[in-house]
Amino acid sequence: MTPNSSSTKRISFEEFLENQISQEHACEEIFESLSYQIEPELEDIRTQIRSLRCDTRPDVRAMNVMLFGPSGAGKSSLIRTLFSAYNKKMLSSAEISEELVIKGSAENEGTRRLSRFRLSDSKQSVLTVDGKSYTQNFVGLHFFDTRGQIWFSKNEEADLDHLLAGTAKEGAVLTHRVKRNPMLAWEFWKSSERLYEESSLQAATINSQPHCVVFVLDGSVDFILGSTEEATFYKNVLRRCGRLGFENPIIIISKIDLYEAKLKEKLKKETLSEKQLEIKVAEEISNRMLTVHKVLGVPLHNIHYVQNYSHDNEARNLKIDYYALRTLVFLIKEAERFLKTSKGSGICNIF
Repeated sequence: MTPNSSSTKRISFEEFLENQISQEHACEEIFESLSYQIEPELEDIRTQIRSLRCDTRPDVRAMNVMLFGPSGAGKSSLIRTLFSAYNKKMLSSAEISEELVIKGSAENEGTRRLSRFRLSDSKQSVLTVDGKSYTQNFVGLHFFDTRGQIWFSKNEEADLDHLLAGTAKEGAVLTHRVKRNPMLAWEFWKSSERLYEESSLQAATINSQPHCVVFVLDGSVDFILGSTEEATFYKNVLRRCGRLGFENPIIIISKIDLYEAKLKEKLKKETLSEKQLEIKVAEEISNRMLTVHKVLGVPLHNIHYVQNYSHDNEARNLKIDYYALRTLVFLIKEAERFLKTSKGSGICNIF
C-alpha cells in the first residue's frame, strides 16, 4: 500500500505504536497497510547495527548476546529469525552456520556446544575531513547459542555460571569430571558439580563474556514455566545474573504464532467477530507475559515475544521483521548499559 492509497484508513506511525493491543500486538494487515512507514524505521535499525561503536573500549570487538533456556525453547530458531530480519530474507540455518542446530520441541536436544554466530563483525572505516583522515572503529554484534537445560539440575546451574563468567570455551561442550586431582588439595573442597575437564574452560576476557543475557521460553506450551523445578532453577539463575552485573536480563517468549494458532482453533466454538477474536488472543498473550513476570519477578518491559521464521513460514513477513528488529534494539541497549557500567569501561556510543 502506498501513501496515496485511499482504500485504507491511514493512521500515523506513532498512533500505530500507541494503539496496539497487548503491548504492540497487531494483525499483519495493519503492518502491511503501514509498510511505507515501517520499512524506513526498520532500515534505520539495520543501518545503526552496521555502525555500532564503542569508542571508550577499544578492547571490545563485538557486543555479545548470550541465549539461555530449556532445550527446544527456540533459541536457535530465534537466532535464525533475527538474522533473517536483519538481512531482509529468510535464511536457512546452513546459510548462517553449519553449527546452528534447529530441532522441534519434542525432539532430543539440538545445540550442545557453545557456539558463536556473527550478525555483524568489527570493521574500520577511514573518514577524511578537510584533508585529515580519521579512523572509526565499529564493533560487531554476536550471538552465543548455549546447550538447553533439560534436568534443571545443580550441574546445569554450574554450567551457566561458567557461561555467564565467560570461562566456558567457545566450541566446547562443558564436561564434568568424576575424579579429583590428588595433587590439588583445593579440589577436595569443591562439590562434584564444580569439577570440569580443563579442555572445556578458558580464562575470561571482555570478548568471551556476554554483555547481554537473554532467556528464551517456549510460548507454545500449555503451561509456561509449568513446573516448580523449572521456575526455581531460572529464579536462581536470575539472582546469579544480578550478582554478575546483568541487572536487566531479557525474557523472550518464542513460538507465539503457534500459541495463537492453537488459541484460534480452540475459540472456533465461540461466536466471536474477527475483532473480538483478536482481542481475546491478545489478552491470552498478555496473560502469558504476566505469568512470567509474576513467577520470575522480571519487569514487564523486559519481557518480549517473537514469532519465528520457520520452514512452514519462509515468506518475508513485515510483522516478524518488526518484532525481531525491535527486540534487537533492546538487546543492544542492554549490552551498552553493561559495558558502560562494567569495570574499567566508559561511555559507549551505540544508539
